[in-house]
Amino acid sequence: MGSGIANLVYNLNKSLTRLGHSVDICSPIGPDIKLEEAVKPIERFGGFGIAYFWYKVGGLLETKHKEYDLILLHNPLLFREVKAKNIVCVVHTLFYFIFKESDWRNIKKLPYYLGMLALESYAYKHMRHLSFAVTSPKTISELEHYGIKPEGVPIIYNGHDFSATPVKSLPKSLEYLKSKQGIRLVYVGRFAYKKNLPRLLLVFKHLRELSNIYHLYLIP
Repeated sequence: MGSGIANLVYNLNKSLTRLGHSVDICSPIGPDIKLEEAVKPIERFGGFGIAYFWYKVGGLLETKHKEYDLILLHNPLLFREVKAKNIVCVVHTLFYFIFKESDWRNIKKLPYYLGMLALESYAYKHMRHLSFAVTSPKTISELEHYGIKPEGVPIIYNGHDFSATPVKSLPKSLEYLKSKQGIRLVYVGRFAYKKNLPRLLLVFKHLRELSNIYHLYLIP
């Protein structure tokens, strides 16, 4: 669906396969389970198309969830209750948060966000019984809005533990970064408008005003 999740799935598949596990990847374009009928709706309608993709996934889960030991769903929207104990939902962000933080001077976006918020709210009514993991403490508070208790929800941070990785296995740019003293902040990803880099730079500017121990590295 995007470069971030694509990299995550690629590395997860590579690691699990190396350990001897069999992995099936489901997306609009596969490679193992294809839902190609969702491709055009996603291209034309964005989030509404993604909701349609998850509607189709929900149908598959109802009939096939017993065929797998573990099913990992990334930012899912399930519109039917799938009573399965082997499903884990990894939540990166919610439209509830996007809606709260949006700049409503662009009134044209309001119907889209209201529609996605309604779909998300409806979906989470059917997902409260599932297991969850999140990528930040902020997301836990967002899940509470939908009635999901924070106790026992693990946080899998988007980031890299430099202390746990031998220097020889790091890319050259990160080897250099590890050699620097102080607090190192790393941005790894696309330089895109939706990533809100101006806000990141503004926050970093304020940090540097407090102390020069902070270092920011941008790795596209």
